[in-house]
Amino acid sequence: ALDSALTPMAIRFDSPTENTRTHALGYSYSEDPNLMYCAEDMTTEGAHNWWLPSCDLSGGSSGGAWTQATGDLGSGPVMSVNSWGYTTGSGMAGPFLNGNNASCLFERAKTGGPDNLADGEAGIVGC
Repeated sequence: ALDSALTPMAIRFDSPTENTRTHALGYSYSEDPNLMYCAEDMTTEGAHNWWLPSCDLSGGSSGGAWTQATGDLGSGPVMSVNSWGYTTGSGMAGPFLNGNNASCLFERAKTGGPDNLADGEAGIVGC
């Protein structure tokens, strides 16, 4: 299995540093199958999203990792993921993983979630 052959990147749930060089990785539909990345200082977009204002990753890159690497590209913990951008210009948004239920959801996913739920009742319980 892939998860036993590779070392997964750590995930960061504490608050990352705004205005710090951030790398966004992904497979843009327009450049498939090439792995692409953006690297620039991160700001915010609205109350719930980090923002890379000049990033031109396109559809298909959603879910790609954002890191604030301390060394080589991709060496830092994941602190957000590619989520959305405006169709009228450059930029990529990634959700805050800090200050919400992301950590709880991640832990539930790793353990398989709560037991004893009837079909159709699965979901996040207790986060």
